[in-house]
Amino acid sequence: MIRYDAQTRENLADHPCASYRQGRFTPQSGALGGWETVVSTVLVVESVRALSAAHREILNETVLSGRTVDEAAEVLGIPVETVKSRVYFALRALRVALEERGVTA
Repeated sequence: MIRYDAQTRENLADHPCASYRQGRFTPQSGALGGWETVVSTVLVVESVRALSAAHREILNETVLSGRTVDEAAEVLGIPVETVKSRVYFALRALRVALEERGVTA
């Protein structure tokens, strides 16, 4: 068993995936079973890789890093309006890429 200090526990508790890391969500307790989870993950990764570099970058700075539009604009050194536009078109492209792989909402 890995031992964590208090600060690490607080950081994990605040993380978007905290419920997964703390064991409250497992593939067995979630909507998908083990292999279905693996296949879904692979499809999402392949779909993200199919995006342009600009779309991957903007999704990384906003969705994955949890930054606001203003924060992402500052980090990337681009206007806020550009960030908003890129996020919109990146999510659209991701949806198309997922649909091409048979993933539907």
